[in-house]
Amino acid sequence: MSQSQEISPLMPRYAVIFRAHVWDSGIADIAARARTCCPSATFVVAADESQGPLSVEPFSKLSHTDDFSSYSLPEIPPDKVLWWNADYVLYLARHRLPENDYYVMLEYDVFLDCDLDSTIRQCAECGIDFAARNIRPIPEDHWSRPSIAEMTAEPLWALIPFIIV
Repeated sequence: MSQSQEISPLMPRYAVIFRAHVWDSGIADIAARARTCCPSATFVVAADESQGPLSVEPFSKLSHTDDFSSYSLPEIPPDKVLWWNADYVLYLARHRLPENDYYVMLEYDVFLDCDLDSTIRQCAECGIDFAARNIRPIPEDHWSRPSIAEMTAEPLWALIPFIIV
């Protein structure tokens, strides 16, 4: 092999988790566009079926409800568990898709238009294990802090319409 030929690093295995609690042709179009951005990924729709079944064809479905008690995760607040705890779906993905090195989660209203394979490869090369926007400490008086404080001395939060773990 000549010096001009490069050996490309192995592509890390990753899953793209497209979160949805409703489904229509517009959301299907956004999902299809996202799927084109990650050709090496396992692409699934994490379908919140708390209010009934969702048909997400032609995509693979990671079906769930808002009950994550089998993962010992609290139902806080009871009426908006997945609204305030979007990361719960990642526990499900890790359990059902354990062969992956990375998990990318995006909400159904996030328009993805990038080379996600390249981004994941760069995360792996740089040792990045978490990417999110605006990560900050949870205020002392926030309702979720007591439930998290027993796990870490410095709990953090982020709005996570798109994250890489």
